[in-house]
Amino acid sequence: MVSFVCVSDQTELLPEVVTYSRSLVPGTRVLAVLFSSLEDERAAELTEYGIDTLFIAGVSSQKLSSASAASLIAQVLPGDTEAVVFASTKFSKEVAARLGGKLDAPFLTECRSVELTTGGAVVSRMVL
Repeated sequence: MVSFVCVSDQTELLPEVVTYSRSLVPGTRVLAVLFSSLEDERAAELTEYGIDTLFIAGVSSQKLSSASAASLIAQVLPGDTEAVVFASTKFSKEVAARLGGKLDAPFLTECRSVELTTGGAVVSRMVL
């Protein structure tokens, strides 16, 4: 089964990232990583959005470097991960760049749409 990993440093954005990821491939297994304190009561409600596994880093992004966050994500990635989808925040963009380098994989930011095909993915971005 295909796995998507969804990442956010803002609890309120994670449901959107998960919902979008599930729309790309129905039935996809979703692992989510949230950079938030363990005291965040809203985190317990996140499984209602169809997250199969939720990792809460236990530390907010304000107290964590992007390199440390990328290392943490790399450690929890399942072997069948098809894509890592980040919320569009400053911290997430920094982590995505570091994770891409760590995994020797491309990364794209500010994507407007994604379509998965048998040969890969077609991504639309706004270009100025």
